[in-house]
Amino acid sequence: MVDHVEISVKAGNGGDGIVHFLRLKFMPKGGPDGGDGGDGGSVWMIGDRNLNTLMQFRGSREFKAEDGDNGGKWEKHGKNGADLEIAVPLGTAVFWKGTQIAEIMRDKERVCISKGGKGGRGNPTFKSSTNTTPMTAEDGEKTPTMNVTLELKVLADVGFVGLPNAGKSTLLATLTRATPQIADYPFTTLSPNIGVLTKKYGDERVDLILADIPGLIEGASEGKGLGLDFLRHVERCRVLLFVIALEQDVMMDESLSASQKADSMVKTYRVLEKELGSYHASLMTKHRVIGVSKCDLYDEELQAEIARAFQAEKLDVMFFSSATKEGVEDLTQRVVELARR
Repeated sequence: MVDHVEISVKAGNGGDGIVHFLRLKFMPKGGPDGGDGGDGGSVWMIGDRNLNTLMQFRGSREFKAEDGDNGGKWEKHGKNGADLEIAVPLGTAVFWKGTQIAEIMRDKERVCISKGGKGGRGNPTFKSSTNTTPMTAEDGEKTPTMNVTLELKVLADVGFVGLPNAGKSTLLATLTRATPQIADYPFTTLSPNIGVLTKKYGDERVDLILADIPGLIEGASEGKGLGLDFLRHVERCRVLLFVIALEQDVMMDESLSASQKADSMVKTYRVLEKELGSYHASLMTKHRVIGVSKCDLYDEELQAEIARAFQAEKLDVMFFSSATKEGVEDLTQRVVELARR
């Protein structure tokens, strides 16, 4: 998914006002009749719920609205330039010179990114009792080219947070019809995968958007790994589902006790939590669920130690296995419950 692009936009220049005087056979010295220039077109961004990527900007990076026409004789007003509308997916933020200038959140929402230049005034505007033949007219307003950055932040209800290979993509495929790339190597997920979970909650049908975010590593808030490319996508999620699994080398290390392996999982959670808080303090206030994945690979002793280790930190965990479906229903119900709050 393309979620970060740089483009240039330019509103239309205003048309020039002109200097002209009425000249007719029966009126050889008529007054000033130079028309005003037309206004330049503006550049707008329009929210489109049918888009979910910035891919359309890969081939076209320069966008320009139409210039206003110059004024004409007989006080003819120049034609206004046509506006340019650029469709973007919901959740697109627009940055100029490092500052966010717009954010498009709703379908068909229109935001003006660059306003068209005003048309210049023709010479009749400058006529006075002391100057009946003004030789002055205004040029149209010239508009600058703006180099802007578009960032797409996923609009999801639930964001999956975890280290690479924690089982996030497999869980997404289990809960939805999404088909993320799944393999046993780090950073299989290089951009967010989206799926829709449809679940009955009481007497209601609930549809939740789930986002499998690229795997997080220690130092991500400083740009390591996929770094900031990951973290911006969790900003708008209402619920964070931490997906935690024993790393392969830890699980296979026979020199480690069940207690030590369990403690390593708590450490993993704290690393994830620290990176979220370092990126933005608001992420620490979101509803969260801690899910221990691949529980079919853990014996009873290890599961008990994992539960103990998290409880010692006053944290509750839910065990699940996407392979056997064990615990998936309970995990889903908990996520839906929090998302509905």
